[in-house]
Amino acid sequence: MNSTRWMILILILAAALRLWGLGSESLWLDEALTVKKIEAALPDFVLHFAYETQAILYYFIEKLWCGVAGTSEWALRFPSVVYGLAAVLGTFLLTRALFSPVAGLYAALFMAVNPFAVHYSQEARPYQLFLAAAVFSVYYVLRVLRDGSHRSRVGYVCSTVVALYSHPLALLLWGVHATALLPADVRGTDWRQAARRLFGVMSLSALLFLPQVLLSSAMVVAKMLGVSPAGWIPVPSFAAIPATVQHYFMHPLLALAVVLVIIAVVIFVLLKRRCLPSALWIPAALLVFGILGPWVISRVLTPVYVDRYTIPALAGLVIALAWALSEMGRFVRAAAVIVLLSLTAVALHGYYTGMDKEPWRQTAEALRALVRPGDLIVLTADFTLTPLCYYYDPPDGVKIVAPRKIPQIPAAVDSNARIVRVKSYDSPPSEAVKELDRRVAAGRRMASEQLIAEGQKCNPFLYWITPIRVTLYARE
Repeated sequence: MNSTRWMILILILAAALRLWGLGSESLWLDEALTVKKIEAALPDFVLHFAYETQAILYYFIEKLWCGVAGTSEWALRFPSVVYGLAAVLGTFLLTRALFSPVAGLYAALFMAVNPFAVHYSQEARPYQLFLAAAVFSVYYVLRVLRDGSHRSRVGYVCSTVVALYSHPLALLLWGVHATALLPADVRGTDWRQAARRLFGVMSLSALLFLPQVLLSSAMVVAKMLGVSPAGWIPVPSFAAIPATVQHYFMHPLLALAVVLVIIAVVIFVLLKRRCLPSALWIPAALLVFGILGPWVISRVLTPVYVDRYTIPALAGLVIALAWALSEMGRFVRAAAVIVLLSLTAVALHGYYTGMDKEPWRQTAEALRALVRPGDLIVLTADFTLTPLCYYYDPPDGVKIVAPRKIPQIPAAVDSNARIVRVKSYDSPPSEAVKELDRRVAAGRRMASEQLIAEGQKCNPFLYWITPIRVTLYARE
């Protein structure tokens, strides 16, 4: 069977994994914020990105798509499935161009089944678009350097501009592109000619990116000053880097196995041939600029290091793994693939059978069963209004409040006979939350309390889910 037929089978597998249970879990906070953005009128939608740390392209496509398909969980997440399949195809093309068709197929297979890639292919956020555009951008770098054709240049500019308009950290991809100039067998021509070609298409990409730069300039300054909406991002420690690699595979043993396979083959090839293929510069650059780049920026300038923001580095690991497998003998390779796929199956089983998104749908169901006309619903954090109100439309006579500061606490908190408290994102509690707790409890007894989705199985390798607690307070 030729590589095309194998690739079709891998894409079918990738599609099945990404479509399975696509709308089964609630939207979590960030996905609900996606809905809020795309439902705005077009002028407000564009102006919003002057105060947003994310780039605009993903949300613009989502706005067009959801105008036709609606805003159900399935419809919102479906574009990410498409981007996930594009990432699998792009990983195949890039790895084949670097090494061989066999390595390309292994790269496509392990990107298709990778739990991190599957997870973000089932989320209404821009990370799979970022990954797919990044992989194609690096692929077209090789094409530009090797043949310089018009089609290659157009492919480079389009994929790079899509990446830049998908996430601000796509700027670091230019470091990967420049790295492709170093190995002669990768660039395929003399250095000066290759540099001229690359500089030309990079300059055009930068020019086309200027509207996003101008739109986001105020937010960049705010981020540097620590007053942007992304102020929640902490400064990463050294431990963040191995933790990110573990998160890429959603299972510590799988992550360890991948790293050990790559290291073992690198050592074996060095002992046997005294040198490594120069094409390994590319996956190495994806790792360096994908992980170390954001980490250094976070330590030196402003915190930007979040696992999902580093997703292009996942492609670097998968490509390096594919190269390592293609260097093995047949029987050793078969054993390694079986072990890796078995551990991947364990991670995917935990992902599909456990909850890994905030249960706002269940929260709305609990409120429908509990709330009566005249009740006051008090939220801990004002931004949680968005995911809650996606699922819950309060009946007549029921009001929802989410005061951010103490002066914003309404008088109804003191006067209402019944108050339903919805607590989430409250650790550590702010002064406003402490004051709310005091005033809600004053003269009232706790009539009931429910931890939403209590007892439901969670993904054992999940990243983080905020607990949601619904408590009814009533006059004594």
